[in-house]
Amino acid sequence: MALLHFNRDMERLKARFLGLFALVEEALQKSLKALNERDNTAAQQVIYDDQRVDAAEVEVEEECLKILALHQPIAQDLRYLVSILKINRDLERVGDQAVAVAQIALELSDRAHPEIPELGPLMQQAVGMMQRAFGAIINLDVELARRVWSEDDRADQLFQDALQRIQKLTHVQTGRVEVLFSIYSLVFILERVADHATNIAKDVLYTVLGEIVRHRGRDFKHVSTTGASPNATGASSF
Repeated sequence: MALLHFNRDMERLKARFLGLFALVEEALQKSLKALNERDNTAAQQVIYDDQRVDAAEVEVEEECLKILALHQPIAQDLRYLVSILKINRDLERVGDQAVAVAQIALELSDRAHPEIPELGPLMQQAVGMMQRAFGAIINLDVELARRVWSEDDRADQLFQDALQRIQKLTHVQTGRVEVLFSIYSLVFILERVADHATNIAKDVLYTVLGEIVRHRGRDFKHVSTTGASPNATGASSF
């Protein structure tokens, strides 16, 4: 009976967690679309919907704490719950960053955007990493988690290249400093989204492999696990 209750509570937690992840991913994509298409209505909707993200984040945390208190899980189940608590916080912050993008979209909606070639690829990189991080946690996929972690290098390079370009533009387009500052902020936001996706990937590796890997990139970031599957380590997917 205890196992039945535990499984029921875990399924409820997973459903709420996946719902939160879907809300955050939708908010991020909608905010970037609002920016690119100058859609003020969509930007305002992202800002308004942030209350849903906050409420969902609290629900996931409460479910995790209840399971920890009632069932006292061990081994991988315990690691899984610890990871969900950490990822939950990352997701709430990505939701906040989607709101920040929406606010920038409103600021820039009636202004000409300077050409920043790195900005589009950085947007795609950040969104893609979040999507792949979602897949990694859903399936407890070690290889996909490693891919997300390794992709952070490209996100960092795009971030640095975009900053350098913006800094150069501020010297030659002095009349557009406010717009450039908003885009400067946007670039930092996108870099943080990529970082949160990377954090999620590291938590997937911790859940499946049972090792804290965040300071061991050389050992875990690029090493192939061909032939090894989550099931081989006792992991279960959503």
